[in-house]
Amino acid sequence: MSTRRKFIAGLAAAPVAAVPALAAASTGIDPVLAAIAEWRAAKAIADADAERSECAHAAYGAEVDALDPLQRKIFSLEEFDRMFRAIPETPELTALRSRLERNLEALRAVRRRYRLDEVEERADASGKAEFAAMSAALETQPATVEGALALLEVTALWVLDNEEFYFEGELSTAPARATRAALKVLEFHRYGGTIRKASEEFC
Repeated sequence: MSTRRKFIAGLAAAPVAAVPALAAASTGIDPVLAAIAEWRAAKAIADADAERSECAHAAYGAEVDALDPLQRKIFSLEEFDRMFRAIPETPELTALRSRLERNLEALRAVRRRYRLDEVEERADASGKAEFAAMSAALETQPATVEGALALLEVTALWVLDNEEFYFEGELSTAPARATRAALKVLEFHRYGGTIRKASEEFC
């Protein structure tokens, strides 16, 4: 999650166009539906990778809990040296440091067995790809009623999934722009192809 937080905090999205893509509507092609399909495909991959990562970390955590209690209190040799730098070297302190070294090697062996570095990297990459695909869908102009309704649904999902985050710049207004774009298309069809100026008041 922390990686996702860093990623989305720096993501800048381009604003959607102010007028519906009516030419696309005449051909029956709605780009927002394609964008949403891409997001759903990316989400399926991200969800599977996230589940795999959670399972690996759960198994890893269970083994870590069974390690020497010293390992759960001191996490690195650097931390050990900082804690005991004011204490003269003694055989007991040397033995304690050796014990920690063995624990750290056991910990690295557990990480390698569960391939945590690979699992974490894959989950991070697919999570970023899923978020980017969802953001791209939000910024895609709908051209049909079906596309507008689908965009509204995705917008609601985006808000629910990201309500804990604070966004700045273009990304902070992406849901409002997507909602406005969808409402313009719905209004266009409701009023027989005429977009009223009142639509500018939405969102």
